[in-house]
Amino acid sequence: MTIEVAEENGNVKFLHRVVEGVADRSYGIEVAKLAGLPEEVVSRAKEVLDVIVEKSELDKKLRVLDKEKIERLKKRKKRTENQMELF
Repeated sequence: MTIEVAEENGNVKFLHRVVEGVADRSYGIEVAKLAGLPEEVVSRAKEVLDVIVEKSELDKKLRVLDKEKIERLKKRKKRTENQMELF
């Protein structure tokens, strides 16, 4: 379940209606703004989020591997090498 949201011209409105499904993104920064956090904090949060999103998109384009994926590839390579020793 999620709260229905309307977005218009960069503004978010929470419609006070619970609907079935999941949110298409996080609204934490918008909630912080509604809660009255200082504008400097909200602005900085947006800056940090933009950097994270850009890095994530770049990682996808470059197909960057995280440590977990690297370890899985190493294990797969070892299994393949051991199989070849049988022949």
